[in-house]
Amino acid sequence: MKRFVSILLLHFMISFGWADEPPLKNNASISRIAFGSCAHQDRPQPVWNSILKENPELFLFLGDNIYADTPLKEVMRAKYKKLNSLPEFSKFRLKVPLVGTWDDHDYGQNDAGVEFAPKVDAQTELLDFFGVAKDSPRRDRKGVYEAWTFGEGDKCIQVILLDTRYHRSSIKTGPRIPNKGNYLPNTDPEATVLGKEQWNWFETKLKEPASIRIIGSSIQVVSEDHGWEKWMNFPLERERLYKLVRDTNANGVVFLSGDRHLGEISVMDANWGYPVIDITSSGLNQANTTWRREEPNRHRFAAMPWEHNYGMVEVDWNAKNGPIVSMSLKNEEGKTAACYRIPLKNLQFKVPANDGPVSPGAIGPREASKKMGERLNVEFEIASTGQSRDKARIFLNSLSEFRDPANFTIVLQSKAFEDSWKAVGLENYRKVLVGKKIRASGVISEFQGKAQMEIDDPKSVLISE
Repeated sequence: MKRFVSILLLHFMISFGWADEPPLKNNASISRIAFGSCAHQDRPQPVWNSILKENPELFLFLGDNIYADTPLKEVMRAKYKKLNSLPEFSKFRLKVPLVGTWDDHDYGQNDAGVEFAPKVDAQTELLDFFGVAKDSPRRDRKGVYEAWTFGEGDKCIQVILLDTRYHRSSIKTGPRIPNKGNYLPNTDPEATVLGKEQWNWFETKLKEPASIRIIGSSIQVVSEDHGWEKWMNFPLERERLYKLVRDTNANGVVFLSGDRHLGEISVMDANWGYPVIDITSSGLNQANTTWRREEPNRHRFAAMPWEHNYGMVEVDWNAKNGPIVSMSLKNEEGKTAACYRIPLKNLQFKVPANDGPVSPGAIGPREASKKMGERLNVEFEIASTGQSRDKARIFLNSLSEFRDPANFTIVLQSKAFEDSWKAVGLENYRKVLVGKKIRASGVISEFQGKAQMEIDDPKSVLISE
C-alpha cells in the first residue's frame, strides 16, 4: 500500500510539472551531488538504494536515462513511465531532487545528432519526465540545456547541463577498428557540437560568479583516443570549449560525462592554470559486468572498466586548509572504485606574473596564450630562466615556476644570441636577465600544453631594465 501511495504521488507531481521545482533551493549551499547515466528501464536498478545512502542533495542524470530508440513519443512516454514504476527509483526521486540532460538513447536514435527529426517531441517527453514547469524557458529552447546555482559567495556551486545532441553535426566515420570504434575527427570549421544559441548561452553562464562549476556533458570531454562518441570527434569544438573556459576565466570547472558504459577519471592540461578533470560515470545498470579490454585513453587517471556505477562530487567547505573537492566513482554496492581529490584553491585560474599594462602594440603572456598560431608582440618581466640540456636553447619564463601551466616561455636559439652571452658566459647571462623586461615578436606556439614563442633572430627581441 505504501509503495502504491508513493507512486501515485510521484505521478501526480509529474503530471502538474513541478516534480523537480520545490526541492531545488537555489540560494542554499550544497556539498553532495550524485550523478550517473545509462539506466535501462527493462532491467533491475538496485543502484538507487546505494545512492540514497549517500544522502545526496541533488542527482544529475547525464543521459540515456531510458533506452527508447524510437521516433514515437507514445513509446518514449511509456518507457519513462516504466522507469518511474521501478520501486527503487520511485522511492529515490521522492527524496532527492533530480535534474538531467539526454544522450542518444533517450534522444531517440543511437549516436544521432541534428538530423534526428522527432527531437522536438523527444524534448517534451524528457522535460515532462523531469517535471519541468510548463512555463519554464526550457520548454521554448531548441535543446534541453539548463543551469542552476546553489549557495552564495565562496560557497556557490553552479551546475550546467549541456545538450550534445540537438544541434550536433554529423559524425565522420571510417573503418571499424577492434576495441577502438570507427569514428574519425570532423575538422569542418562549420561543424558544431552545441550550436550557436547554446554556445552563446554557455558563455553567459560561465561569466556568472561561482566557486565550483559542475558541467555535465553526455559524451566524454577529455578522452580522445577511442573511436566512439566524444568531444574529440569535433576537435575544433573541443578547443573552442577549452578556449571559452580560458577566455571567461571560469574557475572551478569540473566536467561530468557518461555514455561509455564504464567508469573513468580523465585529467589533462589545457593551459588554464589548473587541470581539466572529466569524471565519466556510465552504467547505472548498463555497464559491462565482466572483464573487457580497457579503451585507450592517454589522459586516464583511474578507471573501473566493469561494474555498474554512479558518481559523487563532495565538497568539504570547512577543511582545515580550505575547501576540498572530492570526485569518486562507486559500484552499485556503494564501494569506492576510484577517487580524485583536489583543493578548491587548485581549481583557480593563475594570472601570469607581470601581465598588467604593456607598451603600445604588445600584449601580455596571458592574452598571448589565447592566440595560438598568430604573430604578435609579447611583453613581460622575466621571472625565471632555463636552458636545454644541450644548451642550444635559452628559456625566458613569465613565471618563476616554469612548470606552471600558465607560464609563457620565450625560447631563444643560443647560437643566434651568442654575441649577447659569450663574454659573460651562458649561466651569468641567464642570471642577469631575471627581473628585466623583454619584448619579443614572433608566432605563438604550444609545447606540452603551454604557450611559447621561439626566436632565432636577435632583431626580434628587445630586453630592457
